[in-house]
Amino acid sequence: MNSKEIYHIFSYKLDILDKISKKEEIIEDDFNELSYIINESKIILEKTSKKIIEDFFGKPDKYKLSDLLKNNFKLYPLDHSFDLNAIIKFINASEDDIKNICKKIIDNTEHISFERFLLKFNNCIYELLVYIINTIKDIKNLKPIYVYINFNKYEEKSNYWLYTYFYEFIKYISNDKINILLLDKDNILSLQNDDIIVVPDDCIYMGNHIYRNIKKLNENIKDSVEVNIFILVPFISEIGFLNIQKNFKKNKLIFPKMVHKPKLIKDILSNYEIMILQKYYINFLDIEKELVLIYFDHKLADKYSTITPFYLGVVPSIKNLNIMRENEFLNDINGITIIPIIKNCRYYINNLDVYMPECPINPYKKTYKEFIEKVKGKKEYFSLNNEKEKKPEEKIHSY
Repeated sequence: MNSKEIYHIFSYKLDILDKISKKEEIIEDDFNELSYIINESKIILEKTSKKIIEDFFGKPDKYKLSDLLKNNFKLYPLDHSFDLNAIIKFINASEDDIKNICKKIIDNTEHISFERFLLKFNNCIYELLVYIINTIKDIKNLKPIYVYINFNKYEEKSNYWLYTYFYEFIKYISNDKINILLLDKDNILSLQNDDIIVVPDDCIYMGNHIYRNIKKLNENIKDSVEVNIFILVPFISEIGFLNIQKNFKKNKLIFPKMVHKPKLIKDILSNYEIMILQKYYINFLDIEKELVLIYFDHKLADKYSTITPFYLGVVPSIKNLNIMRENEFLNDINGITIIPIIKNCRYYINNLDVYMPECPINPYKKTYKEFIEKVKGKKEYFSLNNEKEKKPEEKIHSY
């Protein structure tokens, strides 16, 4: 597969996105197309890995993958790539001393389409299976895989959303030969040496959250038991990786080899440039946190992980700065100039919740269904191709 084909797969957008905006029915062929891409893509994933898995478990029925995708992603993430026309207006509305900084951030931010994310996540699953095969040698030695989310409520979390897909995909690729158990306070006491615990998530930013989860997990595992903890995460920042590694003391920790490492603010901006950025996003940006320059079709991280107000379209201007100085948490956003720079965000940014950003809206939240219902008759807010896009107008927040 050449680089041109790789580009087409990574930039591929399903017609399903357009159908959501046009109130059209999502049909099975849409998921057949995505399953074809996943089956045929041997980018990143080594061909030998797939062969090892098929030799061990048998060749899966490729036609079942379409149903798997259809059942797990009925609420499919929208296209939230950058809106190039809005970016021009956003930069023009910014103060002169930060214009070039804005350009740098935009140029170095990675938007991860849902299709690309899914390919990366699947590659991590393949790595996990190869690790299991190389460890047990014989299928007679196959043991259950435990999955750890946490012991609290988790239904509307991204890691649980990924767990439901992981469960079905493992069943599919192993021809239903692997038993998968969600770890709880009862079966954790039954863990044995060399058992495998999978910790799924979409991205590790600073690493603090997942470290706390793993620490809690370790505290509940018997001291006499040594297990393998596989971090099933396709995107991990360098600082996140280091924070987890240096704080990890118990059990064996395993990361995917082909994990992708997004850039940090400190990688592209000087200390002086970071200070200017912090000046305009007062109360929302801690330069010590080495924030990560990445967002997904299915999620924009909170202010502890990335520059959330920037991606939400809060213009770095003196006018906005003065308002933010008087309203630390931006409970009242009247008067704030916002130019959303992410596609499909104009309609439903109703507040600047930098702790739980409303855009991109998460397909695993209950509010996603409500959002789809609201936008079915609002086609003017949706644009999937830059060349067809109406140029957004700069205005005081009124979306």
